[in-house]
Amino acid sequence: MANRRFMFAYEANNVVNPRVMWTTLKNFGIDKMIVVNTSGQQYQQLEGVSVANEYHQVFNAEDENGKLYSDYKLIFLKPPESIPGNPKYKGFSKEEFDFTWLKDFKHPDGDVLYLIGPDQYTLPLDMVDMYKEDNQFVSLEITRNSLWSIVAAGIVARDAMIQDKYGK
Repeated sequence: MANRRFMFAYEANNVVNPRVMWTTLKNFGIDKMIVVNTSGQQYQQLEGVSVANEYHQVFNAEDENGKLYSDYKLIFLKPPESIPGNPKYKGFSKEEFDFTWLKDFKHPDGDVLYLIGPDQYTLPLDMVDMYKEDNQFVSLEITRNSLWSIVAAGIVARDAMIQDKYGK
């Protein structure tokens, strides 16, 4: 079984508490969550959850086996309009990235770090090497233009659990 973790960015005005996110993810077999807490807000420390104050702290950190998180397969979860290169992209980046719809996505084996959230902001692309062979953008097809991070993470975690159990 894959070693799957979620990195969740937590901003001051984010509506999803890390405790709620973690409760959802561990029910779908996720073994660890890493919170980047740039909010300055304190919350209860949770078993299975580690906290960093800045993004680079995560990518320069090692897991319990001494492997750098930057060496994990990175899966960047974003809506299509947030992915540079998509025809509906609403940002200013000139870079272009391919993405895969979740329904067509095969969750990788091995060490995987899913990057998600926060709801109102975006994870900095300059911290993530999206040109590395195993790193990917994955998007969920939705009928409206927003989806809370906790909902997207739960859908992706459940999809991974079902693939592990039954295959794709």
